[in-house]
Amino acid sequence: NDKKASKEQSDDPTDVSKQFDLTPEVHAVWELAMAAYNGYACLFPLAVYWSATNPELRPSFCWAMTALMVLKTYMLGNDSADKKLSESKRKEGLKTLFYFYFPTYGGYAILKTFDLIE
Repeated sequence: NDKKASKEQSDDPTDVSKQFDLTPEVHAVWELAMAAYNGYACLFPLAVYWSATNPELRPSFCWAMTALMVLKTYMLGNDSADKKLSESKRKEGLKTLFYFYFPTYGGYAILKTFDLIE
């Protein structure tokens, strides 16, 4: 029974790690790319369209993108990221989040939410 169950699990075509011998670094980058792709692929085109047609929705989308960046920061700061990513790649990703994405998305969301800019 155990051999049959392991055979069924290894035949899963959606499990990339079972099809290829992936290093932890490649697996970590794959997971991060898929998380980002899923979030951006769904949210970004919708945000661009709705923000162009309804400018009052821009702060809401900026808050949503900021939440995605918080999730990404958590993933990069997680203990498993230390094992899967090189220290330089992890630091580079965190710097990008802290110095670009949080000030742009988060800053705009805060400024518009509290009516600090028009």
